[in-house]
Order: sequence, then structure tokens, then C-alpha cells
Amino acid sequence: SASLHKYISNLKYILINMKQITSLRGLAIILIILFHLNPEHFPYGYFGVEVFLVISGYLLMKSLQKQQMQIRLGEFARKKVLRLFTPVAVIVPLTLLAGMFLLDYTDLATASSTGGYTLIGAANRFLAVIQSDYFAQDSSGNPFLHMWYLAVTAQIYLLFAGGCVLYRYLPKRAAASLFWIAGIGSFLWAYSYPIHNLLQEIGLPVWEQVRPTSHYMTLPRLWEVCAGILLAIYPPPLSSTRCENSKKNALLFILGMLCILVPALSRGKDVSLCSAAVVLGTCLVIRYAESGRLAHWFNNKLLLWIGGISFSLYLVHMPLIAFYHSW
Repeated sequence: SASLHKYISNLKYILINMKQITSLRGLAIILIILFHLNPEHFPYGYFGVEVFLVISGYLLMKSLQKQQMQIRLGEFARKKVLRLFTPVAVIVPLTLLAGMFLLDYTDLATASSTGGYTLIGAANRFLAVIQSDYFAQDSSGNPFLHMWYLAVTAQIYLLFAGGCVLYRYLPKRAAASLFWIAGIGSFLWAYSYPIHNLLQEIGLPVWEQVRPTSHYMTLPRLWEVCAGILLAIYPPPLSSTRCENSKKNALLFILGMLCILVPALSRGKDVSLCSAAVVLGTCLVIRYAESGRLAHWFNNKLLLWIGGISFSLYLVHMPLIAFYHSW
């Protein structure tokens, strides 16, 4: 009976946790769309991407744990990479077809190149080469500007698959240490520029001037995925997550939501360090899923519905916005 009770308790936690993740996806896509619609009023809504990346890492590791840490590369590629790019293979030609009538020649040429690189999972590299981002003058005319995220996700899937192959030949502690090393190294790389400036302002001796890392690149984004992976590797103790009336869980849930919403809805001049707060907030919300009335409020039907179609919304919202600006 004890084993059955533990199984039911774990199943209940997983169901609540998945609802929380779906709601988080809904919140993330709302923030991203608000940023793309009105970057002046929501200049940091793109922090929703951080939420997506943490969730991706968490679900990747949970999926691997269900398979008893054994991965089949063919099945992994079919379920992850192929499923990711199948709708993209439909969206790209339809968008280019509509762009022939709604975009000018220059925007259509850029969109064609970006769409081609999107289909091979290298849109982030192309956008970095042409130095185009959300704040560039010509950004509003590119309907595939947001596809850098899909390229980063596909590249992270490939890195994760390679790491899982190494996991077969490494001790469990060594494999966990590998995720820690990758996460910390990626974090230091991503924050090398703001850390350099902070040390310089304090007056400490620093190395030569460094360039800010591009948010399109995969390796500086890897630490966000590693945060989700480590969250799955180190599950919360039973005593701290099973009590629905725990004030501690409720407070940590509120703290996690504030860590996400405050930076994303801020209008400050410099919030370059706040993506770490968003990642921390996402981890707190996922871990402390059972927080009584707060969880029921967060897991409302509207947010769950938006979260359920968040991938479709992500694919189509930017082309529609680009067509509107062109029109």
C-alpha cells in the first residue's frame, strides 16, 4: 500500500506539474507577442524565450528519465527534430507565397534567405551574419526573424542527443557534473560583457574590452536549457512539494512569478542581467507546482488553452505582424 500511495502521489504531482508548464508556455507566448506587437511599451517581452528554453531542458530530461536514461537516436530525431520542423515546412512556403503580394522586393529577398536557412535549422547563424535583430531598422519586414529560436532549439536537441550518448559510458555523477560544467561555462560566456562592465565600474582590473554575445547563438543560451535539465535531475524532496497548503510553496511560487513578470514588463534602460532572474523564476514555478489556490488561479482555462497552442502561435504571429507593418 505504501508503494501504491507513493505512485499515486507522484502521478498527481506530474499532472499538476504539466498543467503548470502549459500555463507557463501560455504566459511566455503572451509576453513574446506583446513585445513583437509593441516593443516600445514591452521592450523586454522577449524574456518569454528564456521560459521556453528552461521548459525544453526540463521536458527533455524528464522524457529521458522515463526511458530509463536510454536514448534511441532515430526515435529521438523523429519525435523531436522532425516534429519541430514539419509545421515549419508548411509555414515557410505559405508565408513566402503571401509575401510575394504583401512585401516589397528587399523584404521578400531577406525573407526568402531567412526562410531557406530556417528549413535547415540555421536561421540563427544567417541572422547573425547579416547583423539583423529585433531592434534593427529593417526588422519589421522580415516575417522569419523569430525563427532563430527554432534553430537554437534544434541545435540544442542535437547537443542533448550527443550528451545522452556520452551518458552511457560515464558514471552518473560524472554525467551530472558535465551538465553543471556546461551550464556554468555557458552562463559565464553569456554574461561576459555585463560582468566585464560591472567590474570595470567598480574599479577592479579586468581583461580587454569584450563584445556582447549574440542572443541568436546556441552556446550562450545553453545554460538556460541546463537549468531545466538540472531541475529534472534533482527533484524536490517529497516533504516540500506534496503539501498543498504550504505557505513556503506559495511564497516561492509568488517569488517565481515576480522573477518572470517584473523583468519582462519592465521599461528600464538596462536589464541585461535580468534573464537570470527569469530563469530562476521559471524553475521556482515548475518546482513548486502545488501552491493551493495560487496554482488553481494560474492554471485557468484561458492560459492553459493559449499554452496548448503556443507553438502554433509562435510560428504564425511574426509573419502576420510583418504583413501588417508592410501593409
